[in-house]
Amino acid sequence: MPAMRKRRLIRWSLILVILAAFAVWLEPMRVVWGWLRGDAFYQGRPTSYWASQIARWEFCGTFSWNWRSEKHATWNFSYKSNALEQWLDRYPKFQWPAFPAVLTDDPAPQEILEELALSSDPHVRKIACERLRGTRMNVSGRIRIYGGVGY
Repeated sequence: MPAMRKRRLIRWSLILVILAAFAVWLEPMRVVWGWLRGDAFYQGRPTSYWASQIARWEFCGTFSWNWRSEKHATWNFSYKSNALEQWLDRYPKFQWPAFPAVLTDDPAPQEILEELALSSDPHVRKIACERLRGTRMNVSGRIRIYGGVGY
């Protein structure tokens, strides 16, 4: 009888460990995952969360020269929506995501941006490098990108 209890205890312990690992993997804010990986945190969220948020934004630059031959750049951002968000957009209570706070003029997320500048995703890396250079980021209204084409 004691051997049976021991096997049952091991089986239930293994099931609980697997469920806990699955819950950590699916966590939307990735706080536990970031804590386990040693990520930097900003506003209670790790670098991996901010990388996934930045990846959902497209940006393009407009360049101009003034009369003193100084080059000016304006970066405009627009949100890349997926099919579900396009479908939900038909309903008046649907809220589009806010611009990532890590890209604002706040100097606090410097460590996050430095980690994002080393990201394996070239899109995220490009945006983080531009922000580290001191480029001011502007959100361009409700312009959305469907399949790579702006509307």
